[in-house]
Amino acid sequence: MVVSGRTAEGAWLRTQIPNTDEYGWIAAELVTVSGSVSALAVADGASIIERPFARFTLHSDATAFCGGALTSGLLLQTPNVEQPVRLRVNGVNLTLAGTFFLTADGALTVYALNGLGLVSAGEVEGFLPAGTYSTAIGETISAAAPYAPAIVNGLPVANLPTRVTVAEPLSTEGIAAARAAYIQSQVEAVVTPEVRATEDTTCRRTVQRFADLYGGPGDFYEVVASLQTGERVDPLLQTTDPDGYVWWQLRSGSWLRADRVAVSGLCAELPFVDNVRPPGTNTLSLETCEPINGPLRAGQRVTIQFTPPAFDNFGEARDAAQIDPGRIRIGSRTYRAQASEPLRLGTTDDRYVRRFYIIWEAAPGTYRIEGDRLHYSPVCTVTVPVG
Repeated sequence: MVVSGRTAEGAWLRTQIPNTDEYGWIAAELVTVSGSVSALAVADGASIIERPFARFTLHSDATAFCGGALTSGLLLQTPNVEQPVRLRVNGVNLTLAGTFFLTADGALTVYALNGLGLVSAGEVEGFLPAGTYSTAIGETISAAAPYAPAIVNGLPVANLPTRVTVAEPLSTEGIAAARAAYIQSQVEAVVTPEVRATEDTTCRRTVQRFADLYGGPGDFYEVVASLQTGERVDPLLQTTDPDGYVWWQLRSGSWLRADRVAVSGLCAELPFVDNVRPPGTNTLSLETCEPINGPLRAGQRVTIQFTPPAFDNFGEARDAAQIDPGRIRIGSRTYRAQASEPLRLGTTDDRYVRRFYIIWEAAPGTYRIEGDRLHYSPVCTVTVPVG
């Protein structure tokens, strides 16, 4: 284990709980320490613990990529839009919930593509709704303003863990309305709720601590997502693994171990199933090498797809399949790809993309899968397990 603090007398050590994002305390007499305990900082229950990347320095220059369509910077996405993540970047405090783009060429500029953010330095705080940007220099923070579509439309948001639609630039009136709604939500959050005369029996299932979600009912399946402490879940059914642990299947199709959740109120008993079958279909992106419907399983009909760089206009996108229909190679076998209809990138962007894909029935084995169209060749190595 890694210890990061101690009590004043050194009898207790603060440590990160293995395989979790949580911290706890352990008696010093129970562990053998490499190094000197006295070198650790004295910590208590109120000490702030910074996780990796909670504080970092960012620098991006004026370089542009992809023929000027992509600005140099950092594309960042938080786990969800309900629970904000707090960071300190270049000395500026950021409270972010959603998807954001950061540039730092002298000043730090934050673009809110989705969700909501707060930018603060010293006593100054800036409100940042989706569709706006703000720039911070020292303790000077500019008011939120609509961003230019040319800066954000080329960003590869389709490769992020959670697919989002980049917000349209927010008008001045829209910014004012979003700020008023945010202030009202903060006021309502601190109002003491009315004491109810009857007991609240509403069923609530709340994650007790950071928990991984798996592709099947067992920790021997792949981790497909995670939940933060305090998130609510709504399971559909339950089963047990070979070790006797109970697992719940959520509406997303992923699985959560039941003992990671605190249950309150009157909750109906979940249906129990003995035999859990994997989904019959799946989709594999050759840009991310990640299936979107849980791990690949033998017998699944898998859509294998790749998306080459955007075409400059509709005519180029329309004729793309005739110029080169694309290919997908699985091992030594080559398949002719099909192409989706042209999809416009945005209302203010005249560029279009097309996905090239095949349908493959997965069989057990390890495969090198390569997409190929003109000079675009994404490659993945995937394994389909037996059984």
